[in-house]
Amino acid sequence: MKFWRPGITGKLFLAIFATCIVLLISMHWAVRISFERGFIDYIKHGNE
Repeated sequence: MKFWRPGITGKLFLAIFATCIVLLISMHWAVRISFERGFIDYIKHGNE
């Protein structure tokens, strides 16, 4: 059974793709936390 042996182009693509996925997940997490905190503060100030 032969395994796929990526060349430099394949390795570069995988590295950039993995970096983009990690950035996407971390940005999603940061925006979600920021929105939740800001929205809770907005609701608290709106009820006062």
